[in-house]
Amino acid sequence: MKTEIATKLAFRCDSSSHRDHEYMVVGGIAFKTNRYHEIAVAIRQIKEVSDLKSEMKWSKFRGGYRGIAYFALVDLFFQLISEGKIHFHCIVAKFGEFSHKSFGGSGPESSVNKLYFQLLVHKICKQYAKDCYIYVYPDRGADCADLEKFQGEINRQAALRYKVPHRLTRIEPSDSDKCNVLQMVDVILGGIAYCLNNKKATDGEKKKLSEYILKKSPCEAWTKNTPKEVKNFTVWNFRHQHVTAHRVSQGARRTIRHG
Repeated sequence: MKTEIATKLAFRCDSSSHRDHEYMVVGGIAFKTNRYHEIAVAIRQIKEVSDLKSEMKWSKFRGGYRGIAYFALVDLFFQLISEGKIHFHCIVAKFGEFSHKSFGGSGPESSVNKLYFQLLVHKICKQYAKDCYIYVYPDRGADCADLEKFQGEINRQAALRYKVPHRLTRIEPSDSDKCNVLQMVDVILGGIAYCLNNKKATDGEKKKLSEYILKKSPCEAWTKNTPKEVKNFTVWNFRHQHVTAHRVSQGARRTIRHG
């Protein structure tokens, strides 16, 4: 996906499986904002063929006739990637190892906010801020409630670490039931998380769809990072550091609290 100075880039993102699962995933798709209508219409057409009037979500997938739409949605997702119209970026975290209340946290949702922070600094701003103004649209919920107030710190950290300008322009939570693009993100992330959390599953429609997503991806397994040279489909496995508050300096605490 070629970018130019002052290009407007959207990053539509979501999280999956941050409660009562070993693994969780935060991620989304990046694309030029002027492509939004084209992508949304393509998803709407898939839904119309299967007479799907409700929101497409991983949690709602049951297979059957209407389940065909979900496989078509996955095909569209990878088609858009192959055509250079979207990029995909996600961070995988072994959430069972997290101490959610460390460094000012309040629970799993606060940890998800911090993972969004990491993804935006080290993937989205690092890769796109040099050439693009970035507009971030997470699916609305407690797991992204802190992001808006982190905007300045995300820009500051990206500029400090990667020498990019402050181009993260807006963080605006959106409702997935009104956004077909976020519904596609939900299904892809849900499939990745299912694959990670249900390794012993032997049958079922969700297993088939999750394996289909993995097969179509460039990845052998979701627990392996994609190579650094790959830019259009990245998977980053977050390495949780076991630290305690009394062993960390005030400055480091601030970074961990925000990041």
